[in-house]
Amino acid sequence: MSAPLVIAPATAGDARALARIHASAFPQAAWTKSALEELFQMPGALGLMATGPEGPRGFVLTRSAADEAEIITLAVHLKTRRKGIAALLMQNAMQRLRESGVTQLFLEVAADNDAALQLYNALKFARAGVRKDYYERQGERIDAVLMSRALSS
Repeated sequence: MSAPLVIAPATAGDARALARIHASAFPQAAWTKSALEELFQMPGALGLMATGPEGPRGFVLTRSAADEAEIITLAVHLKTRRKGIAALLMQNAMQRLRESGVTQLFLEVAADNDAALQLYNALKFARAGVRKDYYERQGERIDAVLMSRALSS
């Protein structure tokens, strides 16, 4: 990428841009602007957005309670994938969550999402279980892999 990305907090006011990114990343299961606005209203919600010269490129949305948090979604615009944006978003989110007292982070990912599984393995997430037939894509049922990672200070 030619110009550096800026990682900054995202808010419900960014929901329209985030919905466009989500639609690019997950065309079969895109979240709407209103759904994202609702997610930002949840207690413990944290959103981070990666923005470059061409505008918003990706985002991560987390939710925390006590000393645990979960990744609700991580999406990078289709045109800027494989450039380290997801890793940068995750590293920033993990640092902010750690600083807020979170000690354990959880997520789920489609079992056939090889790129995401590679990212989470590289970030030292461990498999914690499987939810059978959790996702549906074009009439096909896909397992969700549950993963977790300790966030130590």
